[in-house]
Amino acid sequence: MVLWEVDETNDSAQFVLFLRYCNIGGCTPYNIGPIPFMEYKRNAMIPIGSSKLPNHVPALKIEQKLAQKRPASKKNLSSREVTGKEVAGGISPEIMANSIISIINGGHSSITQDERSPITCINSNCGKVLGKFALHSTNPMVIESISQKKGGENFLETLRQPKYPNRSEIKKFFPPSEQSAIIHKIIAQAASQSSREIDPITNDYFCGDRLLQRTAQILAGGSHTPIDYKVSNPNTLSVEKTGQKVAIYYKTYGGSVISCT
Repeated sequence: MVLWEVDETNDSAQFVLFLRYCNIGGCTPYNIGPIPFMEYKRNAMIPIGSSKLPNHVPALKIEQKLAQKRPASKKNLSSREVTGKEVAGGISPEIMANSIISIINGGHSSITQDERSPITCINSNCGKVLGKFALHSTNPMVIESISQKKGGENFLETLRQPKYPNRSEIKKFFPPSEQSAIIHKIIAQAASQSSREIDPITNDYFCGDRLLQRTAQILAGGSHTPIDYKVSNPNTLSVEKTGQKVAIYYKTYGGSVISCT
């Protein structure tokens, strides 16, 4: 929330919101806005929120209400470890990964080095997107993979500099096979999370095509992305549209998913 405009003629101040968009490649600056939010008069109270729940709504009562909304038929979902080889809903990580490439490259088979953002930041961690899946160099799995190579720690340091590494460097420190293994695990985690969320359209757990879409939404915006999020940057797809488009590519490439029962 940003103080945007002050009107001294009526002693008021206009506040606006600026938002940003995040995906597996990093986050944009807060360049979505200004979005009109609130107007306050002089000496007006500005609520800043509280970490405490209201006294008249006990935490237990909230949990009971949430439990009432959960479908009783699927309470005991599997909690087995995600490996990337078998994912929720029968989603193929290989085909989903190829669908993601199509979205990243705007439908083209490849993207040139010059089109890569030289440096991006996720929260306060800055680095670069690497490889065909645009995996961020601050991802713990990426860091672990690169650091195990001889000279890997030094290479990670160079990724914090503006210059983008050449293809031979990426192939040496972060080969395609390891890129694929990591994106498969990320997809598996997203599918697992999606299968445990409630679809607001059906009021049941995500499944079928909607599971595909929600998995892609999480891959695009992160694990805390609101369901069917409609905000987007100029000239980019919203999270909701990204999910829909990835699902289309997935089906086009011969992918299947367990249908809802």
